[in-house]
Amino acid sequence: QAGLKPTDREMISYLERHHVPWQIVVTKCDKVKKRDLAKRLELLQAEVAGFRQNKGEPIPVSALKRRGMDSLREVLDGLKVRKEIIKDGIRRRIYDLLELRRLRRLEKAKRKKERREAQQVEAQAAAAAATAAAESATAAQAEADAPGDAKAPHTSSSGWGDLHSVLEDW
Repeated sequence: QAGLKPTDREMISYLERHHVPWQIVVTKCDKVKKRDLAKRLELLQAEVAGFRQNKGEPIPVSALKRRGMDSLREVLDGLKVRKEIIKDGIRRRIYDLLELRRLRRLEKAKRKKERREAQQVEAQAAAAAATAAAESATAAQAEADAPGDAKAPHTSSSGWGDLHSVLEDW
């Protein structure tokens, strides 16, 4: 076969969209003559030249005759993610971009949850402070409204009070 299949193009566009470096590996190269293989590799190289995440020329490989395996291993080793993450005191080595992305997503969700909880605690503290301020203002108003040595009017059973005590305040 020469060139990329539609499924190859879909995979390349997926990798490009997610910024994942990739490399084309041409397999079963032992079944094709060297001259035809060279032409196919040139066509394939021209086809993938415009992609940003492509990390080099297509690698011809023959697993049956063990050709190209060393160059494939070198390229794959260069594409590995070598990152060490310390999480909860445990040191982990990450070699996979998808695993790295998953761990970053988890860390981001954890930070977001911690921020949300901190905001809730702040809101509760502000509400408690506002309640305390309102209660102290109410108590101060009650003290100001309550006369210290004023005489309370005498009330009779009819509810009008004693006429003399009412007129005394005039």
